[in-house]
Amino acid sequence: MKANEADLRKRSDQGKFWWELRSCAYYPKFANPKIAYNRFQVKPAFAAVKDPIFNNDAVYFIPNPPEWLLGVLNSRLLWFFVMFYCIEIQNGYQLLETSFGDIYIPTPDEKFIEKLSRLDGSIGLDEVTNLCFDAYNLDQEVRDLITSYTAKLDKTIT
Repeated sequence: MKANEADLRKRSDQGKFWWELRSCAYYPKFANPKIAYNRFQVKPAFAAVKDPIFNNDAVYFIPNPPEWLLGVLNSRLLWFFVMFYCIEIQNGYQLLETSFGDIYIPTPDEKFIEKLSRLDGSIGLDEVTNLCFDAYNLDQEVRDLITSYTAKLDKTIT
């Protein structure tokens, strides 16, 4: 590194010393509860993480999420929006903050917040989806449209 010291001193992204990287502005968020997800997904695969973890750049996270959000993220309803907002890649989608972050998820009413907050991963995609359909009061025509657009999920979920 000493051979490159002059160039390394010119960097704007250094820490306290020229050989260090800058500190992470969101470092404390790794210690908080979060919903983790892979940048590349072929199906809804969001997971609640309560323990402190540190991950690489292929895993993204939503810090301090409301408990009900995990159920919505793992539904056909959200995946329908992923299909339109996120970049399509081979067999799936790339969930970048610049696209995935644009998906608006309204807070459901209290009755559904309680039901969605109790999800423990033991119920299937269709049950979670129907709960979300009910939470957002979607009519049958819209439910059928979303189900048909997300039909390829049936082949990826085991």
